[in-house]
Amino acid sequence: MINEELRVALQPVVKRFGMAAVQSALQEFPRQDRSLEPQSRSGGGSISRKAGRRRSLNAVEYVKKMDLSEEQADVIERAAREFERGTFLPTCGDIKRFCQEYGVDELKSTSRAAGVPRIFKFLREMEVADIEAILDDRLFSGPVELGPIAEAIRGRARQNRGALAMPGRGAE
Repeated sequence: MINEELRVALQPVVKRFGMAAVQSALQEFPRQDRSLEPQSRSGGGSISRKAGRRRSLNAVEYVKKMDLSEEQADVIERAAREFERGTFLPTCGDIKRFCQEYGVDELKSTSRAAGVPRIFKFLREMEVADIEAILDDRLFSGPVELGPIAEAIRGRARQNRGALAMPGRGAE
């Protein structure tokens, strides 16, 4: 008989992905992985607190736990908020360029979230004015608004079409 708690936990996953996909994914789990063993139970049958700590912190949460001066806290928290909104280091490519530019060890992961500790520990060592300049000048922010870029491309295309049509007009 299937454990009722397990059935309830799996139901939304099966509804979202389908039984075949869930079964296939379960088959791919490494058999030797200790992290996949049942969590120890405490008291009233709830999963231990240790299992709940595995979620990684987002940038804002990470920065709030850092030991920062008041001046640093303001600007680094701003950087963290912009990181979470995707206006500061919005892509892994931007993170890679940032790391190359400042000599920070590059990430091995392709996840932006994996870069949070490395990036924000590095920012803690920077001068506040330099961090503000990076944020204010939108360095490492990717193209946040594509509208002006798209309009410039359309305008250039119209110019090119107009230049191509000009020789034909002279023959009229």
